[in-house]
This record gives sequence, C-alpha cells and structure tokens, in this order.
Amino acid sequence: MAQVDVASSDITVAGRFPLGDGKWLIYGKLQGPNTSETSGSEISCDVARGQWGVTQIHAMWITAGAVAAYSTGFIAPVFQPVNDGTTCGTIHWFTYDPTAGAATGLTTELAATDLSTYYWPFIALAT
Repeated sequence: MAQVDVASSDITVAGRFPLGDGKWLIYGKLQGPNTSETSGSEISCDVARGQWGVTQIHAMWITAGAVAAYSTGFIAPVFQPVNDGTTCGTIHWFTYDPTAGAATGLTTELAATDLSTYYWPFIALAT
C-alpha cells in the first residue's frame, strides 16, 4: 500500500510555546486522511517546517476519538518519530475495542478507511 502524506492543510496549529533551547510545545488539531493505509500517514519535514517552524518532531500525543463506523470502540492514532531529514514521523491509525480486553484491544491498523471528516487534537514536542 502507498504511504499517505499529511498535507499542510490537514494541520491547524492553535499555539506554540517556547520551552527553551530551541524546543517548542505545539498544539492544535489534525484532520484524518481521506484514506488510511497500514503504512501510516507521513508528516514530512517540509510540512513540519512550513506549519510549525520546526525541523524535528520528538513526540506527538494525539487524542483518540470515536468514529461512527466503530460503535464498540474508537480510533487510536499513534505517532512514530522518524526525523531522518525528510520525514519527521508517521501517524498510524489503530482501532481500539475496549470490550476485547487489554491483550487484544489495540489490534487493527486501518486500511482504506476515510477519516477526512474527523479531527484529532494533538500536542507535540519539537525542535
């Protein structure tokens, strides 16, 4: 499956707070991709630089959210930092079913699912 890139228009930055030593705490909302893939949604360093004014994303906490198609659970986005100069990180979109128990609750990474009508608040630590 092809990688789905996060576009600048998918990210709305609500605020940036300096933490010193070039570090920033950034918060806002992220629009879901129009099709999710098991390889995740890539945030390029160009998008991070253009939207946030940073070159590396060290951590990103994205709030899980309910989606109508998953009546027993919700979508749990997980950020994987890369920071290789081209890609700052990848967001993986998992389903979580709390009725399945801790061992099997977070099991399925979404593929070919339209999440573009949903928004997820986030907080990121970046430089």
